[in-house]
Amino acid sequence: MYALKKAIPLFWAARDTLGVLLLIPLYLWMRLPNLMALPVFYDETIYLSYAREYMLDPQRNLLISAERDGKPPLFVWALSWAWNWFDEPLTGARMLSVIGGGVTCIFIYLIGKRVLSSVAGFLATLFYILCPLMVLHNRLAVHSSWESAAGMAALYFACAIAMQPRALYALGLGAALGLGMFVKQTALFAIGLTPLVAFILHRRPDIWERLKNPQPSFLRKFSLWWYQMRVRHLPQLARNSAIQSSQLINERKSTLFLKVSRLYKIRLFKTRSQNLRGFLYMAVVGFLGIAIAGAAYLPLQTGKDAAYLSSTDTSYALTFKEILAFPLDLWHSNFSQTWEWWLTYYNVPLLVLALAAFGYAILRPRFGHAELVLVCWAILPIIAQMILARQHWFSRYITPFGPPMLLLAAFAIYRLGRYLIRVSRERMGWSGAVGVAFGICLVLITIAPWVKLDDQIINHPAEAQLATRDRWQYIEGWPSGYGLEESLNTLRDLAATDPILIYIDQDNVTPEIYYMTKLSQLKGWVFFGRTAEVNWMTRNFRGERDTYYITTVQPDEVLRPYLKPIKSFPKPSGESSITIYHFVEPENKPEIPYQ
Repeated sequence: MYALKKAIPLFWAARDTLGVLLLIPLYLWMRLPNLMALPVFYDETIYLSYAREYMLDPQRNLLISAERDGKPPLFVWALSWAWNWFDEPLTGARMLSVIGGGVTCIFIYLIGKRVLSSVAGFLATLFYILCPLMVLHNRLAVHSSWESAAGMAALYFACAIAMQPRALYALGLGAALGLGMFVKQTALFAIGLTPLVAFILHRRPDIWERLKNPQPSFLRKFSLWWYQMRVRHLPQLARNSAIQSSQLINERKSTLFLKVSRLYKIRLFKTRSQNLRGFLYMAVVGFLGIAIAGAAYLPLQTGKDAAYLSSTDTSYALTFKEILAFPLDLWHSNFSQTWEWWLTYYNVPLLVLALAAFGYAILRPRFGHAELVLVCWAILPIIAQMILARQHWFSRYITPFGPPMLLLAAFAIYRLGRYLIRVSRERMGWSGAVGVAFGICLVLITIAPWVKLDDQIINHPAEAQLATRDRWQYIEGWPSGYGLEESLNTLRDLAATDPILIYIDQDNVTPEIYYMTKLSQLKGWVFFGRTAEVNWMTRNFRGERDTYYITTVQPDEVLRPYLKPIKSFPKPSGESSITIYHFVEPENKPEIPYQ
């Protein structure tokens, strides 16, 4: 094996990626089966409608998501690209999220490998694949998967720049932040955290030593390896020259193309500038990112329709004045929701491991810099969002910052295992099997509570024991898609012979966009009606065609005498339902107040 390592150095690089290659089938098995088991929910219908309108008129609707919902346009553009992947557009949209989760897995592994060990990267990737929070949102057509991918890419390149400043890493960081800004505004947190990564990691002893004494590049390593392989086949005179040349290459005093004196002259400058290069790269990338984002969104924020953007809508975020008033009840509610999500989706063992990693960073400050970086990346953005969020606070908002928490747990297992291996060898004379067995036990204890919930999410989503707000949004409440397909089939049957007129409740609790998108296939059979007035049909009733009314709540009492229930489609809990009413003219019209 030693000869193989010496002869084929790329073999060991391939060994490091073998773990990820083994995890790919597991990831696909956890994401692809029954991808459509959970019906569409309200936000997915919104994004699909934006993509459809963009496809109909790309020039006019280029920034439709930013204009109507305050969100960057890249996700909607990607949905339009994936629209025709399958017969059902929702399948293509969810497949796009699955791909985003796969990209996130790659960067999680790379982060663990670069800052600690490939074993830690493997464990963190395994946790990401099995964590119910990630399983749930990687299977939905929402921003979370690609937010996570952009955030983990930014974290990886930030760590790479801090440990070994290179222009290529700066280019990768700029691409990650730029794409993240065009996915969702949470990339602003990454822009603020990247300088902190460099500041923390520069204080780690091994990184500091490496920055003072830069390591040979891949070209020099390859040249040295080539010399060592070929030197035995050279004549004696040439062999001596080759050995001397290889020594010079190894000592970084010469290369095949540069003279010793020239390299020596620039070495001093490189050593002095190495410490500042990472900060310089990050400053340039951050400045350009903010400039591009400002150029893209400043016209929207200052235009005549700026009040309609969610980023300026006070229903989404507290104003500065409200924050200074310290709304403790609201903050307590947001914290309680977040704590419930952590307990439900992360479980107690993983949280204890993450806390142990944080404790290691505090107690061993000379070696716990990587853990401190992950704590900042996992906690600070969530705290900021809890402070700012008014009423729109859902678990998918913390999903992009979940991978650092999983990395912390993986780091804790790795360090505990290494410590037990060392102690068992030095003090007891045992092999390292004790530490390995202990690490495996911790992994099994961590993932065991996830198995049941993962199975429910994939195979029986209606029975999944999700957090309270998630279960309301995805399964039980009006945003849930349960009953939509059944009600659509009923409407198709009603419209099979004669045209019908459909009115959809305007109380903002019925996913009307889904109906309008689906029933557009039945042009000539189905006609849509929309109004904000509750007495629109009672004042001007006409029986020219069959008219139906769809709602998820009890109709207004002014409408009730005119509505005859046709069929109801309850949600799994029975607390909410989609009901189709037939509009009829009552024998005795009630008196209608003038509005």
